[in-house]
Amino acid sequence: ETHTLVDELSENEILKYQFLSNMALDIFLSPFFEGEQGIPVLLFIQDGINIYGYETNTGLKILIGSSSEIDESFGFIFKKLHRLYLNLIVNPFQSNDLSQLTINEEKTTLKVNQIIDEWDKKYNTE
Repeated sequence: ETHTLVDELSENEILKYQFLSNMALDIFLSPFFEGEQGIPVLLFIQDGINIYGYETNTGLKILIGSSSEIDESFGFIFKKLHRLYLNLIVNPFQSNDLSQLTINEEKTTLKVNQIIDEWDKKYNTE
């Protein structure tokens, strides 16, 4: 039996991560935000969680939270997540209407975990 991250989190933790995500997305809209598209940037640190953001040239924003600082190798994860997103969206078997988009959550979660494992094996030397 597999458990997803959502299964393991309490309601308060889920609300905390939703709040952090909304804060991070607000930063992208701030007139003071000086990030560049295609380059991961540390947005803020809250409750011991480093929130990193990545904006693609099409405006897609990807957020990652980490309990530790990351280096430039973390761009690997953002690029792989971007590619995963594109494979989901640009699928000839999906409807062109995004409101009709169906995503297999279990399969997608597995692919995200594979991306993180691949990064860990390639870059993490601890």
